[in-house]
Amino acid sequence: MATSQFECAVCGNVFLQQHGLNQHMRIHTGEKPFKCPTCGKAFRQSGAIRPHVRIHTGERPFHCNLCDRAFALKGDLVRHVRIHTGETPFECAVCGRAFAVSGNLDKHMVTHTGEKRHRCELCGRAFAHKHTLDAHCLTHRERTLFHCDTCPRTFLSERTYQNHVRYHRGETPFGCDKCGRRFTEERALKRHAQTHTQTPKPFWCHLCRRPFAHKSSLVKHFSVQHPRNYQGNREHQCTVCGKGFRRKSRLGIHKRKHTKNRPHQCVVCDRGFRRIRRLKEHLRSHAE
Repeated sequence: MATSQFECAVCGNVFLQQHGLNQHMRIHTGEKPFKCPTCGKAFRQSGAIRPHVRIHTGERPFHCNLCDRAFALKGDLVRHVRIHTGETPFECAVCGRAFAVSGNLDKHMVTHTGEKRHRCELCGRAFAHKHTLDAHCLTHRERTLFHCDTCPRTFLSERTYQNHVRYHRGETPFGCDKCGRRFTEERALKRHAQTHTQTPKPFWCHLCRRPFAHKSSLVKHFSVQHPRNYQGNREHQCTVCGKGFRRKSRLGIHKRKHTKNRPHQCVVCDRGFRRIRRLKEHLRSHAE
């Protein structure tokens, strides 16, 4: 005897019962007939109201047997227990990385597919993650912009704008009290002042005794002039240039230099960065 099937006319999904099809159709129609009596929030299914009501009552019937935490939803308890057990059942089929929560795997997969499902309704720009879209949408809000009269550049902060204007005017209001050298920005003066300290080049190469004013300069020198010593016991080596790293994650970041991959993108000006730390530092320039 053939089993009756109920097919959705919109997406083609098939259901064994008419009731299942009726519930499914609410996804397409947006219908949410079941409302919370306390706050009025609406749901597509009646079964979703009871767990939601616990937000208002404070009821947490699902208790963790390994600690004293309790949860309103059973699914939250299941995810929490994985913190104790270390279980990561959701594994990426591409790179093998595993996650405790399926949602984190979904977010991770974007790094392989490059899919951008979240699109801005105002300008059409698409993003891989919703939180990135939300941050981008803030840029459409009315705000004060500072436009340069000399060139096309525009600035979000008045301080950055004033620094830029001084560049055009040739103004150097920040002077060094030791040598008289002058600068357009105060931070440039502070960096220069380090050269007048009692130990102007405190970072020394232990192999050739060459001094450097900044640690970053020493690291660069060490990697170029003493590559064998620089590798040391770093087991993760770049197949392009041979540079070694102690951590595999550092090697991954380094490889972006060769591929020009900059996955961390500023939602304000589109500038890309290889490291999330550099992006966070950059975002401060927009917030100033």
